[in-house]
Amino acid sequence: MTARSEKKFVEKNLPNFYNFLSKNNAIEIYKQRKILSIYFDNDSLQSYYDAEEGTRPRRKIRLRRYYNTNYFLKLNKLSDFFKQKFSLEKKITEFNTNYKLVNKIIFNKNYLSIIDEQYGFMKPVKIVLYDRSYFKLPNDRITIDNNIRYYTVNNNNSFILNNIINYSIVEFKTGQNIFLSQSNNFNTLQSRYSKYLTSFF
Repeated sequence: MTARSEKKFVEKNLPNFYNFLSKNNAIEIYKQRKILSIYFDNDSLQSYYDAEEGTRPRRKIRLRRYYNTNYFLKLNKLSDFFKQKFSLEKKITEFNTNYKLVNKIIFNKNYLSIIDEQYGFMKPVKIVLYDRSYFKLPNDRITIDNNIRYYTVNNNNSFILNNIINYSIVEFKTGQNIFLSQSNNFNTLQSRYSKYLTSFF
């Protein structure tokens, strides 16, 4: 089995990266779409600090929904999302393994708070909205995230826009080092990059 490497990096010059994709005959495998994620944490932001420090075991819990590219977030309360379909995702990092649990849910008031076995009472604290594009090289998959917007959820379950990112995040899952051998052509490599962590900056 070929070992795979996963790298995320900041790209401030997308035309340069798209030129790389074209030269290497990359193909678009899915249509671009918007992704909305609602992140949960407890009052001490323990999930945030555990992720920042690389603590194991740790968990990241979010609701995720996909929209068409023409979707525009006009809402300002979590209750405006009620009755919509979401995926409840729990990304679990243990001492020797990482995995993700996913359940399909209908968002309602019952999900304005959850009880987690590690972090206890958790509530929505951040929302991230961005565009994602999907490409494939012969043995590699690439996603490009741009137009990243961060929102802060208030105690009354309303939310406000607090930051817009002016760069893109590219994730490369590769087994052949096509990207890694040319990484000096791109911007700063990131061994770890978390939109949830960045939402606090």
